[in-house]
Amino acid sequence: MPASPVSRQQHGFTLIELLVVVAIIGIITTLLTFNASGWLSNATAQSEAQRLRHKIHSLSDQAVITHTPVGLVIKSDSIQLFQHKQSEWLEQLPAVKLPDNIRLLVPPTPPTNKTAAAADQRPDITLYLGSDGRATPLRLGLKGAENRCYLNINTAVGITLTDCPDSPTDDLPH
Repeated sequence: MPASPVSRQQHGFTLIELLVVVAIIGIITTLLTFNASGWLSNATAQSEAQRLRHKIHSLSDQAVITHTPVGLVIKSDSIQLFQHKQSEWLEQLPAVKLPDNIRLLVPPTPPTNKTAAAADQRPDITLYLGSDGRATPLRLGLKGAENRCYLNINTAVGITLTDCPDSPTDDLPH
């Protein structure tokens, strides 16, 4: 005897049900992608600030160990390193580059006598790390897509991170 339509069981999903589920998953994925891009830009600014903090700390240690002052020329997308050897500043390669979505908030440089600077080929040093462990005080900002993070460099305190979302303000002592 053939099975009646009432007793027959349905197996699987209809095409319309599958399309609705795929559309819902697509909408949720799109929303998460837009929200995650903000989270990733925050994390990138914080991670770059941490990386820069450790780089400056290691350069300061290197200056003390080798008794050779280090100067940093800070630009919006990179930091160029110079060492002071035999009465002149020697450029160190390569420069510390930042990712494309991160910019340094460059502190204003004091006006210099351009003829004197050109005469002895001295770069405009933004941050000086002395062979005695001292550093020129500096507040250096990093700007991501949606946030900012600051490195505070102070000889007495060390290097601290401030105004970074969800980041502790712990110190790296000098």
